[in-house]
Amino acid sequence: MSRARKVYLSLVILILALVSSVGCGKGRSIWSGLIEEEGREGEEVSLPAPPLPGGEEILKNGDFSRGLEDWVVIDQGRTRYHGLNRVELVGGPEGGKALYMFRRCPEVDGGASGLRQELNLRTEPGRELYLTGRVRADYQNGGALAGCDPRWHPESAVQFRIFFRRADGTGGEWYHGFYYGEVRGADTVHFTRVERGRWHDYSSGDILSEIASGVSDRGVELLAFQVYGFGWDFDGYACNISLVIK
Repeated sequence: MSRARKVYLSLVILILALVSSVGCGKGRSIWSGLIEEEGREGEEVSLPAPPLPGGEEILKNGDFSRGLEDWVVIDQGRTRYHGLNRVELVGGPEGGKALYMFRRCPEVDGGASGLRQELNLRTEPGRELYLTGRVRADYQNGGALAGCDPRWHPESAVQFRIFFRRADGTGGEWYHGFYYGEVRGADTVHFTRVERGRWHDYSSGDILSEIASGVSDRGVELLAFQVYGFGWDFDGYACNISLVIK
């Protein structure tokens, strides 16, 4: 064998060794990348998506990119007057989709419209839960806006609500809503005042620390999540909803 031939074979072996041991930036080997670029037949192997940074998303389709998939529509009227409720997806503030929640009841009887998603997830001891989303309140009318009258269910154009059960069997509901303008007696613990007609970015604290009530060492069962409006009349919006457990 000639010297040139030996050098050529050595180079080929070295290149093959490098190809088998080095990956490209997208998680594929250099060899598979070459196959795709040259248009040869073959399949690219799909790798599992890495865990989300800082936690695990437990809410499905919170950006409504798949329409209302994974959600159940809430259309709640009162016993005397049902009123007119509407739930639909519209254009969001940054090109995505947003949930629009509408209600009108001339007979001034409270009701709800929005979405609900079952969770049925038991958290492990020591975990944390955070909720983020964008909301907008365009119109509100009711007798217990922002929880100002504790005798009645708190009203607002947009509310987030989590239903849960503690390890000792006791249950409850965590909630946070949004209102605009001056509301005398507003519950500022469970409601945030926002500017009417403007998008607001919301980020909760650790929700599990609020609801565990001394039994966090045994975990909490998360039953369901709701995003909805409640009152006599309202126009509310929500988008980019995320519920992350850490």
